[in-house]
Amino acid sequence: MNNFNSAPGVSRESKSEGLIKDLFVLSGSDFTELKDCVERNKGIVRIMVHPYFVEQKIPDPGDRIKSAVQGFEVVEKGFKNILQVKSSTPVFLFEGYNQIPNTREKISPILKESGRKIYFIPTFPDDSIPFVDRKSNKRGQKRNWNVLIETMKLLGVKKIMIGGMTFIIRTNRFSDGLEGKSLDGCMGDIIEKLKGDFEIEVSNLAYPQSRKDLNIIK
Repeated sequence: MNNFNSAPGVSRESKSEGLIKDLFVLSGSDFTELKDCVERNKGIVRIMVHPYFVEQKIPDPGDRIKSAVQGFEVVEKGFKNILQVKSSTPVFLFEGYNQIPNTREKISPILKESGRKIYFIPTFPDDSIPFVDRKSNKRGQKRNWNVLIETMKLLGVKKIMIGGMTFIIRTNRFSDGLEGKSLDGCMGDIIEKLKGDFEIEVSNLAYPQSRKDLNIIK
């Protein structure tokens, strides 16, 4: 039996086709192909998180200007550039399951030109929590993260380069006067969940903060 299909909770019917795959419903041959690709790339993969989040939330450009939403375009353009280049680095895309049809339609023409494959990691709408199967619910999110982590370990993932939206660095002040930093937003939450099992490298293709801001606060 394919190791992926034996991972806990992975049971839904595969709907992955062509160059766009759903990580949680890969066929045995697709899983083996991806695993071989990860191995050839020395365990390094790229994750992009909700790259069209601002556009989805504020579809009208005029409204985005009124809302003073600026700088997010670097993520969209950077993601497009990633898709246009056929690289050996596997790309995983965290996307709300309700937005996947629109995102699939947007990126399909680019992938057809480059021949690159991409692997969706469906999430709950407006959230970072993976939607791994029909048993998924937010109250049981620990299981969902465990399924994702176990799947990525089975693939041989060792290091993750991550970018997308939203990435927020917060300063926490404690009663004893000390300060600490925490990561927030969907991208920040994903880093917090995965950093115990994988090496994480934050990309400059992030919004509203990025690797540059993270380096400043270290």
